[in-house]
Amino acid sequence: MSHILTVAVDAGDRARALVLLASLGGLPTKPERLGAKQADEHRNPPRPRAKKARGGRELGLGLDAQLPPGRNALGKQRENEMLFCPTCANCLIIQLDDQGNNKWSCHTCPYEFPIVRQMTTRLHLKRKEVDDVMGGEESWKNVDSTDAPCPKCENPKAFFMQLQIRSADEPRWRMCVIFWTVSDAHYDLVIASNRDEFLARPTLPASWHAFDLDSEARILSARDASGGGTWLGVTRSGAFATLTNFTEATPELPPGMERFESRGQLVRDWLLSSHPFPQTRQEVEKDIQQYLNNVGDKLQSFPGFNLLVGKVSKQGTVLGYITNRDSQGELAKPQPKIFDPPKIERVRMCRGMSNSILDQPWPKVHTGSQAFDAALARASTAPDQEQLIADLFSVLAFSSNPTQRSELRNSILIPPVQLPTPAGDGDWYATRTSTVILIAKDGRATFVERDIHTLNHNIPTEIPPGQAQRSFTWNLLD
Repeated sequence: MSHILTVAVDAGDRARALVLLASLGGLPTKPERLGAKQADEHRNPPRPRAKKARGGRELGLGLDAQLPPGRNALGKQRENEMLFCPTCANCLIIQLDDQGNNKWSCHTCPYEFPIVRQMTTRLHLKRKEVDDVMGGEESWKNVDSTDAPCPKCENPKAFFMQLQIRSADEPRWRMCVIFWTVSDAHYDLVIASNRDEFLARPTLPASWHAFDLDSEARILSARDASGGGTWLGVTRSGAFATLTNFTEATPELPPGMERFESRGQLVRDWLLSSHPFPQTRQEVEKDIQQYLNNVGDKLQSFPGFNLLVGKVSKQGTVLGYITNRDSQGELAKPQPKIFDPPKIERVRMCRGMSNSILDQPWPKVHTGSQAFDAALARASTAPDQEQLIADLFSVLAFSSNPTQRSELRNSILIPPVQLPTPAGDGDWYATRTSTVILIAKDGRATFVERDIHTLNHNIPTEIPPGQAQRSFTWNLLD
């Protein structure tokens, strides 16, 4: 397991940050450790002699091969601790531009704050070792947190960054749950889904768009403003995709990779590549198989995921699935699957998916699948689409009132809970949105996204049902 250390310092500590980076192997200098009495001397020391990185080259990454196995830069046994981006939980990197100026950025966040100084290395240091290198406990206090001005509005405290250490073996909690059927008597596709996420994570609400490409806005989805992708979306022609993350400890990067690719691009790429017009079942199956094969060629490039892609064809809905984790949580071999239609016509098959592999569902998936099927059964005897939508939102609203993280896998709706995060001691995590998608046999499509929880002055707030809701209707044949 590789380990990543990220240290954030203010502008006055820039030189010391470079000294620390050099001591870890990122620069070709060999400074001695700084003692507590030297802390003041290093407020404005001469810049250490070092080769300047050109073109924004990332420093300090991929250095494990230079050290004995299991040891860090100071020769001490490594601990399972990591540091993460305070905005989106991805690791931070340091860069020097062509002028030798520092800037910090995240692997996936679009933000870069030139005032904040930080560094990253694959070599791990324990807290006490950082104290020694940085000049003792007093020096550590100076870099534990910092305010960063906004580069646009010049607000001096627009962004706050706090260094936090947590176990690398602690699962990354990204819950989410989805229920679906493609074999209902009245609908070619029914989807009900919850997105569970940290409430502070920047997100764009559902709308028609093209992922910022200069093309027709034929994709309907919300978007992750940090990663640029999405977790659930549909096109005007009836192609759709959804993704859940695999709950796991932070996986080790494959050799030669500096960061994982964003999983949200898997949904985005299918939606962008889908044919804009109605197709036969055979044509859709071919497209899905080809796309899943392409994903299968790069499974190691992503943290754990479950990916469901499909499209409504002239002969019914085709659905494909792939994951990069096996039953033991290890990297899986590529095994793309296209689901067969029910052998008995008019027999509805309801499925669910959360944060384990499809064949080992969490308790919430069992609970929700039964309630999902019951809602569709009621609708089959007395067709009323508005009532069906209300019933599906009721399915998504079931909560077992979890009090511990281990209980989150039992609850379809996640009430606000504080979880350890890169933003400090804890941050609010909850079900943010619920979404229902219906595509009727006659081609009428309905998409409803409902906000569930939000932050109001950093306080988690439940939104009354239906008060913040976006509804879209269209016809696949148009």
